Amino acid sequence: MTETVQLLDDQNRATPEGREPEIGPAATDPMLHAAVTEEMLAAAWQATHGSEDAPPWLNRVAILLAAGYGPMPATPTDEMAHHLLTVAVAAANATAEAAVVEANARQLAHDEFSNDVRRRAARAVNNREICLSGTNYALERLGITTLPVEYSVELLVPVTVRVRATDEENAYDRAADELRSMLHGGDLDFDEYDLRREGAQVSDEDIDLDDLD
Repeated sequence: MTETVQLLDDQNRATPEGREPEIGPAATDPMLHAAVTEEMLAAAWQATHGSEDAPPWLNRVAILLAAGYGPMPATPTDEMAHHLLTVAVAAANATAEAAVVEANARQLAHDEFSNDVRRRAARAVNNREICLSGTNYALERLGITTLPVEYSVELLVPVTVRVRATDEENAYDRAADELRSMLHGGDLDFDEYDLRREGAQVSDEDIDLDDLD
């Protein structure tokens, strides 16, 4: 192949021997053409030889082709180059699709493993074999979703209720009745900035395994 490149150089009557390719704005299109041609030749080389390491003389061949030499005897014809590139694209697509299938299979296996670990851990917690807090700490370190925790929470919410009454005791009674009515009707309104947390306690109820799916 090197001899073919030298032969092309010797046959170049438009460019003096030893002259380097033109650089600068005027050479932008030829340089771009040469770069694209080299990429095409490299893809064809990889498709036929099964190697990602293209020979260094492909760059010179691309420059010669871009300079207007046309197809060379030692290089594929336009039809053959198209065929090789088509094969290369098909192989690349097949490789990409296989990689996606493999990644999906790995993700599915990981999800099944994680779900199995969570369900086993939940059963152990329900049987009081291990504690919930320690189990969740271990699951978090393994990158597995922790088990749900139920809390009983006490909140202190200041509520102002305006009522008409004959005395203070009667006013409190009426206010309590009004508050119950608002709680059941869902019309209770309060300032969330005045809400105070009085305490929270972890529930002793078993973890519902159906909630883990």
